[in-house]
Amino acid sequence: MSSDWIEELKGYFFGYRQEDLDVNAAIELKQKHIPRSLYKYRAINEFSLDNLLNDTVWCTNAAAFNDPYDSSLCFDFSDNIINGAVSDSLRDQITNSDENIFKIEDIDLISESDNPLKSLIYVAAKHTETSITPDMAEKLYEVLTKVASDQIVEMNERFNSAIKQGYKICSFSERVDSMLMWSHYSENHTGFVMEYDFSELGVSDIRSRCIWPVLYDNNLFDASAFICERDKSESFNNLFGIIASIHKAKAWSYEHEWRLILPFSPSDPSLNYPVPKPKAIHLGSKIKPEHKSEIIKIAKSKGVDVCQVELSHNKFEMVSSKIEFNVDGNHNNPLKGDGEKAAAL
Repeated sequence: MSSDWIEELKGYFFGYRQEDLDVNAAIELKQKHIPRSLYKYRAINEFSLDNLLNDTVWCTNAAAFNDPYDSSLCFDFSDNIINGAVSDSLRDQITNSDENIFKIEDIDLISESDNPLKSLIYVAAKHTETSITPDMAEKLYEVLTKVASDQIVEMNERFNSAIKQGYKICSFSERVDSMLMWSHYSENHTGFVMEYDFSELGVSDIRSRCIWPVLYDNNLFDASAFICERDKSESFNNLFGIIASIHKAKAWSYEHEWRLILPFSPSDPSLNYPVPKPKAIHLGSKIKPEHKSEIIKIAKSKGVDVCQVELSHNKFEMVSSKIEFNVDGNHNNPLKGDGEKAAAL
């Protein structure tokens, strides 16, 4: 996936405030880069066959996925965040309160300090005529910092839980030739893959608007600036949950993933969501004959092409070819028929 357009997408969508966003520009840019083929790997069972038959995909929350970090975010626990929060709170206190505990010069002193929280302790002691030694101030500072850090941890857990439970997600891949994905998600190559084209839906369709490329990184998505903006203004970027949902560890980059991310509340159940009819169905190299026949029967009723995946004889590579049917409805071996072309994936 080219990084140039991804960086442009971030510029439209990753701003901290709503006025920094251009969601329509982000969606229009993304629309131009949605692959013509996205693949959904499935094992064969009653649920996957129902999805195939009824043109739906199963959308569930990230808490059900196999990645414990899926849709996770983090906050910066550094003193800069805590001290910034102290300064902002004090300025809010002067602006919004009729009974100010501190004088303006006190707040200026605290805000301009290298350590606003520690300065706050000394100023508070002065106003209450409390004698406080440097050691006492240091210990009190450590206690308050620990309390603030604990609150950040609790807030982190709360936000992560809400994001993991709120959005309903279905994952797709740009690749149909991943041996690992056939092993992990299609029951050791005995399942099948449905091939979709979301790009044909157009920019106004909710499904193309809600499908996003996954970004791979070494670090969790840091939501500190988004949360700080949320505390200061109602104009914060309230779509940062989507940003968390499209961040994954680089260890998963082999999946070349795109995600359909639907906004729901945490109390909403997982659901089968309508999608376009598949362009094609790819059968695993180890699919059982009875399952192959069942899928071919469904595909014929829907007018969908069926391809058979087989293993190359001299490379670590899989080959998929369209199954050609005879007049009587039987099919030939897609790799051995005269004049047939086997496309290396």
